[in-house]
Amino acid sequence: MVRYTVYYGTNSGSYQALTDVGNQTNATIQIPTNGATYFFVTTASTMDGLESLPSNEVNYTPTAALTNQTITFAALPTKTYGDVAFT
Repeated sequence: MVRYTVYYGTNSGSYQALTDVGNQTNATIQIPTNGATYFFVTTASTMDGLESLPSNEVNYTPTAALTNQTITFAALPTKTYGDVAFT
């Protein structure tokens, strides 16, 4: 059985965190900071602990999640067609 480890961090070539994903070939990594660029590599390990060289590095910069926005306006005064325009 092979195990995979994803290493990641905010500096290229220097990974401050890791996630062991077992024998899964995909994983979701929770990263805490929007706007920061994260760099990732992965390795494979054998049952006896031999770890492969890292994969090619990839990077990702998450953006802030969009949220709904509500804008509330005060009530408009009554107007009749032909009245003077609003100021």
